[in-house]
Amino acid sequence: MYLRTRKYKFVILTKYRDDFIKWKRESSANGQTTLIPHYELVLSILKTYFMGFDFLSVPAPSFHTYDNYPIYEAAKILSTDLGIPLNILFKNNSGRKNKGWLEARNKPIQQIILPKNSTVLIIDDIYTTGHTLRVTLEAIFKAGGVACGVALC
Repeated sequence: MYLRTRKYKFVILTKYRDDFIKWKRESSANGQTTLIPHYELVLSILKTYFMGFDFLSVPAPSFHTYDNYPIYEAAKILSTDLGIPLNILFKNNSGRKNKGWLEARNKPIQQIILPKNSTVLIIDDIYTTGHTLRVTLEAIFKAGGVACGVALC
C-alpha cells in the first residue's frame, strides 16, 4: 500500500475563484469550453514561475471524459502558448462514483506510465479539498516523476 506522507505545495489564484467556478459550470453545461478567465494573467504567472517542465498535464476527470473536460481544453491552449507538450497521463476518469468531498478523499491512486525523472506541471481548475491534486501528484511520484500542481483557484 502506498502511504500519503509527502508534503505538497500548491499555487492558487483565489481572488478570481468566482470567475473560474462560473467558467467551469458554463463550459460543462454547454459542452463548449471558452478561454479561461484572466487567461493573460494565468499565462504570465506560468511563464514567470513554472517553466522548464517536460510535460503539462491535468488530473483525471472525475465523472466525464476528456471530450467534455474544461481544464483539459484550457491545458491544450496553455500547452501551445507555454511550449510545454501536453500529455494525458490518466485514464478517462478517476473511478470516482459520487460527488462530494468525502468521496474525493477515497479516490484511488492510479497507475501511470511515465519516463523516469520526468518533470510534470499539473494544471487544475478548482482547488477545494486538495485531494484531486494530491492523488495526481502521488501517481506521478509513484511512477518516478517529479511534479508541481497549480490550481487556478
